[in-house]
Amino acid sequence: MIVVTQHIPGLADALSASDSVLSVPYPEITNELLRSCGATALFVRTTTRVDESLLRNTDIRFVGTASAGYDHLDIAYLKTRDIAWTAAPGCNAHAVAEYVLYAILKNEPSFTASGTSSGVAVRDRTPTVGIIGYGNAGRAVAQILAPLGFHLLLNDPPAMAEGRFSADERRRHRTLEEVAAECDIITNHVPLTASGLHPTLALLAESFFARMKPNAVFVHASRGGVVSEQHLLRAIREKDLRAAVDVWEHEPAYSRELAEATTVCTPHIAGHSMDAHYVAATMMLRSYEAYVGHRSDRIIEAPAGPVARHVSQFATIDELRTALGSALDAERLRTEMLSLGDVSAEERRRHFLRLRLSYTSRREIITPD
Repeated sequence: MIVVTQHIPGLADALSASDSVLSVPYPEITNELLRSCGATALFVRTTTRVDESLLRNTDIRFVGTASAGYDHLDIAYLKTRDIAWTAAPGCNAHAVAEYVLYAILKNEPSFTASGTSSGVAVRDRTPTVGIIGYGNAGRAVAQILAPLGFHLLLNDPPAMAEGRFSADERRRHRTLEEVAAECDIITNHVPLTASGLHPTLALLAESFFARMKPNAVFVHASRGGVVSEQHLLRAIREKDLRAAVDVWEHEPAYSRELAEATTVCTPHIAGHSMDAHYVAATMMLRSYEAYVGHRSDRIIEAPAGPVARHVSQFATIDELRTALGSALDAERLRTEMLSLGDVSAEERRRHFLRLRLSYTSRREIITPD
């Protein structure tokens, strides 16, 4: 038996062609369910914590998460139990890039350009964007920003040390301190890790924000916990920092105080597009087929969507900003997140999850280069 959360489109149907599949809402994925149905494989999203408490005394031998991040999986425990696992790195990178571009354009209304093909400028100066974390999402951000003429600086010490940068990327690499001091706009795309040579837990905290320029733009769309929210909030208040926040330190019980201080706030949906979900579903299918040793001709295709355009094909920066805002439904999400009054953390948590799980119809509107 394979158990699949209902929030992975098409996967249950594709797997059911050759296996018994149980598709359930994520709150119903419990240890009791997995034991009672004799599940041997489990597919989840980030809303399900997969650890010993969930898998104890079950027959699970394979776990897949249809998400780029996997900090909700207890990898150490899976290894001790010899349970195979897979994630979907890069599945939502382009969706995240579109979110970052919208956040930048929303926070910098003074961009001037006769058309997107002529590039962006603020007061006749090209803005410098710092990209912290240069994996799939970071590279997608660079790919979508470069045609608009942004000056891009990079920070990714592991990639630099491992020789994963081109000569041009090495020239543009900066320390974290240099990124904070030199950039007009900063966006971060690192995984959440608490150990190793380059831990990212609270990576961006007091000293980082102290170095940032006044009135700079900060986009937080990686993982809650990478950023110290108390220090970000202080920088917003003391340095007029303009911030877009999609992920939260105590998610899903998000901080209303921080949400009110941002210009863009969303319930962890930067990478949530219908297109990304279908890509992730296909990656799960292929990974499971590789695990069982059988490759099928089954495919999982997203419904037809709007015709995407290259960024240079939008007539003006304003048109691009409006189109992205409409696709993301960002203003409504901000209103919804700020709609709760003085409620308990548990009610705020439920509200966050309702918003996130109902966010299913967004389509990507920009073609990758």
